[in-house]
Amino acid sequence: MLHNYWLVAKKFVVRIYGGVMKHNTPARASAISFFVFSAMIPVLLLMIYGASFLVPEPTVERLLDELLHSYVPEMPAEGTLVQQTVSRLGLVRSDMGIVSVLGLLWTTVGGFVLLQQVLDEIWEIHQRRAFLRQYLMGFVMLAILLGLTVAASIFTAVSPFLMTVVTGALQTSWLTLLHLVSLIVFPIVLFITCFFIYRVLPSHRPRLWPTVTGALFATVVIYVSRSLFMIYTHYLGHYQMIYGALTFVMLLTFWIYILAIIVLLGAEVSVAIERTHAPER
Repeated sequence: MLHNYWLVAKKFVVRIYGGVMKHNTPARASAISFFVFSAMIPVLLLMIYGASFLVPEPTVERLLDELLHSYVPEMPAEGTLVQQTVSRLGLVRSDMGIVSVLGLLWTTVGGFVLLQQVLDEIWEIHQRRAFLRQYLMGFVMLAILLGLTVAASIFTAVSPFLMTVVTGALQTSWLTLLHLVSLIVFPIVLFITCFFIYRVLPSHRPRLWPTVTGALFATVVIYVSRSLFMIYTHYLGHYQMIYGALTFVMLLTFWIYILAIIVLLGAEVSVAIERTHAPER
């Protein structure tokens, strides 16, 4: 029995390793990280612009600030740079016109189109979507992100009232309960995002449970890597001596590259699970 489990686990790991080597995951991750870095500001601006029609703008800004601090490790020379960036984007929002929105949409959706092509390579899909359908799915993914932002913003807006009621019933500190809720909400948002990336973007619909497992794997590894990256930047790196004022930008670029590798690795896990259990279908 144990021998059979060992053979299955070995076959699973070999499939993942073979997929990473075959699809050249590190190189694909570098291309994706470039698009993520270049589209990060447009995505944040679109989230603020779109969500603020349904939720008060300060609530959206506070949510995005908390999301970025949850997913981006604390780095040297960061200070309040993230908070200042989100606040400035909120000020720019009122000056946006239709041409600006269309330009931001095109820049953002282009990154999702590239991610679709990479995921098709990982799933080894030879008959891909047509050009227009690829961009349509990019808009769908952007709408999903916007929907998650609106839902999380609404939760953030009503959470003070909920916290008052719950803390009164449980006799628990408001800050303690808020911290516990944030520990749950942000990983859930990340998990849902990874799930839809693996489920929606490939040109064929992957199986459900391998997709869930891959998204869960990516979520856990991202949070573990975040803690390790914080240790690395604070105790092992001497980036400020080398890059000076560009320290935060260089570290952020490196972190985005790590995230891209983890997301693609989660896709490889999903594919490996599908193919490991393929004879059982």
